[in-house]
Amino acid sequence: MFKGIFINLGCAALAVIANALLKQALHGRIGWKGSVLTLFADAFGLLRYPLVWLGAAAFVGANVLWLFILATQRMSVAYPLQLSLVFLFSTLASILVFSEKVTVLGMLGLALVVSGVVLVSRG
Repeated sequence: MFKGIFINLGCAALAVIANALLKQALHGRIGWKGSVLTLFADAFGLLRYPLVWLGAAAFVGANVLWLFILATQRMSVAYPLQLSLVFLFSTLASILVFSEKVTVLGMLGLALVVSGVVLVSRG
């Protein structure tokens, strides 16, 4: 399993990159304005932004890797490992890219997640 963790790391990284790109692309460009039609019009209007396409490509890449993981790894290990890695990477991205703050308890939680990832990847 430890050798296989690199594909898990890549999948998690691509998933977080996809979400970060989409978050950046969506910022201030879409929201509820009282109508479903307006929401759909705004959503289709997002297709003109390159970050949306890059985010979509990263999302597709992450899902292709996930299919490979499902085909080659035990589900009881792969799924918790993937969720933990995405949680860890997305928190780091929120701090480094979006300047979000994480509390001491949040940092403690991240440390526990990292410990769990190490234990699961060796199990």
